[in-house]
Amino acid sequence: MASADTLIDTCCLVNLCAVDEPERILPRIPVTWYLARSVEREEISLRPRPDAARGERRRIDLAPCISSGILRRCQPESEQERELYVSLTLEVDDGEAMPLAIAHVRKWGIATDDAAAVAVAHRLGVWTMSTPELLRLWAGQTSATKQQISQAIQRIESLARFVPSTALIAADWWDKHR
Repeated sequence: MASADTLIDTCCLVNLCAVDEPERILPRIPVTWYLARSVEREEISLRPRPDAARGERRRIDLAPCISSGILRRCQPESEQERELYVSLTLEVDDGEAMPLAIAHVRKWGIATDDAAAVAVAHRLGVWTMSTPELLRLWAGQTSATKQQISQAIQRIESLARFVPSTALIAADWWDKHR
């Protein structure tokens, strides 16, 4: 069961942005999205096209999502969140540690594909969701055709360079629609 309040980390955000502009995708997934300060500080970018040169990137502008309220900013507010955040940076990157600390204390969920972050989340009792699950929800909410789903998966794989681990929930759905 999805958490009504869910933090999204960089990898999932980039993957969804590969499908379309974030302000068109995120509202179709039935959760309230939060963006941790540590994620917002990261470079959110994609390859502009599948055949782009190795270092060629297109920056994703999150301002429309933030100003419209699709993504709500958050940061550690309590001492418990700050202490857990610092502690978790020893296990995962900053972009996963802050969302995990906030999600744990506030009883929220987190969208991540990072294996280490998923392991920490499970240890902390934080509900997780992966890109394949998010895409499946998006497809269901938009009544996407098989061709649209296949195109979305191809865009994620070619522009974001993401292919789900078979350990992720809905990885089989992804493979079926590839």
